[in-house]
Amino acid sequence: MLARLLAKDPDDRFADELVKVIEKMELEKRIKRFFKLFNPLPNGYSKGVKSSLGKDFKLKKSYAGAFLAVILALFFYIFSGHGENPPGLIANGQWQISWRKSAEQMKRLIEEDLGVSSSIAAVNPEQQEESLPPSVKKKVEQIKSLKEERPGVSPLIESVKPEELGKISQIKKPNIIQTFGSLYITSNISGANVFIDGESRGETPLDIKKISAGSHIVSCRHLYYSDQKKRVEIEQNVVSKKHFVFKKEAGKIIAFTNPENLNIWLDTKKQKSLSRLAIMIAPPGRHKVKFEKPGYFSREMTLDLGHKQILRLDIKLTKILPTHFYVSTEPEGAVVKILNIDRNFRQGMSLEPGKYHLLVNAPGCEPYKQWISLKGETEKKFSVKLTGLKKSMIGKTLTNAFGMKFVYIKPGSFMMGSPSGEPGHNRDEVQQHVEFSKGYYLQTTEVTQGEWRAVMGNNPSEFDNCGDNCPVENISFQDVQNFIDKLNQKKGGSKYRLPTEAEWEYAARGGTTTPFAFGKCLSADQANYNGNYPLSGCGQGPYRQKTVPVASFSPNAWGLYDMHGNVWEWCQARYGDSPPGSGTDLKGNSSDSGGHVYRGGSWLSDAGLCRSAIRLRSSGDSSAYRGAYLGFRLLMSRPLTNAGR
Repeated sequence: MLARLLAKDPDDRFADELVKVIEKMELEKRIKRFFKLFNPLPNGYSKGVKSSLGKDFKLKKSYAGAFLAVILALFFYIFSGHGENPPGLIANGQWQISWRKSAEQMKRLIEEDLGVSSSIAAVNPEQQEESLPPSVKKKVEQIKSLKEERPGVSPLIESVKPEELGKISQIKKPNIIQTFGSLYITSNISGANVFIDGESRGETPLDIKKISAGSHIVSCRHLYYSDQKKRVEIEQNVVSKKHFVFKKEAGKIIAFTNPENLNIWLDTKKQKSLSRLAIMIAPPGRHKVKFEKPGYFSREMTLDLGHKQILRLDIKLTKILPTHFYVSTEPEGAVVKILNIDRNFRQGMSLEPGKYHLLVNAPGCEPYKQWISLKGETEKKFSVKLTGLKKSMIGKTLTNAFGMKFVYIKPGSFMMGSPSGEPGHNRDEVQQHVEFSKGYYLQTTEVTQGEWRAVMGNNPSEFDNCGDNCPVENISFQDVQNFIDKLNQKKGGSKYRLPTEAEWEYAARGGTTTPFAFGKCLSADQANYNGNYPLSGCGQGPYRQKTVPVASFSPNAWGLYDMHGNVWEWCQARYGDSPPGSGTDLKGNSSDSGGHVYRGGSWLSDAGLCRSAIRLRSSGDSSAYRGAYLGFRLLMSRPLTNAGR
């Protein structure tokens, strides 16, 4: 290119001037100044650029200096006033055109030789920073930041003017290999949110398999604790581990209450209250708070308490107004009970808002049960229409002169005893098939205190204040025989006795094979027993600790009441290791040894002792064996031999 340029100067005036300029220039100094332009670049780039030039770096640097000298000589020749009209060069304006073309060719050569993408443009000295190209502005900003961070590091940085950067707008950067490491983050509170350099990455414990090497800001955040932040240095192919510790610092719940002196519970623990103010201190987390006072609706809430957080609550409870409750029944005179309260029902009784378990029962009708919700109404009226029992299941009923009611038990067969897998099973409950060729009448309820008094003229019961409709108790087997003898002497022609074990269990089951006539479980709403001890897998209920009036609960499918619980019931036979073997019309064990059997459980028994198959016996002399849990019911039939008495 230089040869072609000099060929256009026939008088050698340009060549002579060029030689003089080159001889006077300090080429090494110019070359060093040229390469110092790379100093403001980020650490490592200057070294990378120089290394990218290869082994011939010094040679290439000399060429670059030579070309730069040529360009400077051309500028010097034109603007120094030498040869105002150089012959052959400026004729017809061709000199300027040839000069520009040659300058462009030189510029491309320099770019190819240095490996630097440059734009050596003629920069007007008056050009302002605002008018510079975007690439130049970026370089200006880079120089400014370097001057702030490392003042005085390079004298060149202090002296570079923005317009000079127009000479180099872009530098071909060397290839940089990025390296990675791993990071494992844990915290003493699991589930903390992890942020790396402001970006959410997951929850602790967090295993990040690949993260760029270098410095990172890692922060852990949790709803109930203050944020934790650390700077982490990641090294190449190294697993870094960081553990964050959240400190538990309590928060406060301040409650202003109306009315005053409320009962306040924080997570089941009662809190102190100062008139209308309560201050509760609790660790960060989720808490349940309950406010209550008799005569007011209680209020419960769930609160999220943060690290050192203070929550203010304004609590106002609503006063409870009692509801007057009425129940009308069809047929009239049905017995109404509210099972989940201790009070007896009366029309217009006052009840606080809540849920109440209503039971309506009448002889010969299906019992009615329903949960009723009261919401603070002034008055609540409820109507119940009972339906009759299924006639196909209930036999004919008879009532004797003393008001005792009997139901006919139809002939049939059943499996007596219980399977070995039944909860509460005892070894004396051996299963055996029993068949009845004839039916019999069994009393629908236990003999009451009123019925006993009508025949015997006294009342031996411990719970004599329960009323005439409660079962008679505290009687021995012999006491029952005396009652039966006196009853059989009365006019009317009917004969009475105690049922055998088979007759009692056949009637108690009412066609079922489950532990109870009502299924696998016995509810305290179905029988009077110790509801604190239900059968395995069944729910608890109340323990009344006394007898209740007969027929207080629903009958079984054959119309018999209280075959489970209330009082144990004496049977005709004496006790054997197992009931008599399979057969028809079994009369029971007639041996003179062994105590007499009683069945069915009582108010004192757990559910396992109220099963249809349970068998207990008196100890010692049956004539003296009494208790507030022993009663009986009668079987009405034709005269029977005295076997088993």
